[in-house]
Amino acid sequence: MYRDLVSQEDWNFEREVYRTLRADVTHNVEAIDAVPWTSLQAVDGPASDAPLLLRGLLSTDPRIVEFSAHLVWDYLCHQGSVYQASPFALPILLGIAVQSTGSETLECLRLLAQLADGQSMRPELTDEARQRQGPTDVELSIRRWFLRNLSDLGNLLDSPSPAVRCSAADILSRFPESAHVILPRLESAYEREQDSNGKAELRRAIEVMRSGGETYPTG
Repeated sequence: MYRDLVSQEDWNFEREVYRTLRADVTHNVEAIDAVPWTSLQAVDGPASDAPLLLRGLLSTDPRIVEFSAHLVWDYLCHQGSVYQASPFALPILLGIAVQSTGSETLECLRLLAQLADGQSMRPELTDEARQRQGPTDVELSIRRWFLRNLSDLGNLLDSPSPAVRCSAADILSRFPESAHVILPRLESAYEREQDSNGKAELRRAIEVMRSGGETYPTG
């Protein structure tokens, strides 16, 4: 499916991805290659295309980064659904976000936010039945990963980019069960924030954390 999508573009996607890889991506490429993608399920079967799509986020070409982000979303978080392979992308996306300074940082943060909100596909269940059964193993894995990595996400509140700071605050606000850790960092970031949009997003995140937001069981 995804090979068909990329072949419709005006350029050879796979060739361009490898041609435009940044010189400093060794660690992230190794992390991508270490995952047994073919034994994990994505939106339409084995996640065999995940390495190519994730490598696209490491490109120096913004159009490849943007296109890759769209494909990763469609592949691992299609319409808000998460799959067996989805949690394995999280450390890769965070690694790219914290090590980069270009458009790939924001694209990866958007993907992280979408994965944080994702739900496993259970079309046979009503919303009430879904709530009674609680989160799936995939949903729990995603949430536990975020709870273990909030410190690294919090470091992005110090980014020179207002958009990155906003995105980081937005993600952190999804974890009110860790308010004792996150709230002081958000409040400190709010005090030094000069950008009006950043100030507004940090205020919103702080209000969510103070109100308790929505909490999730983590097993």
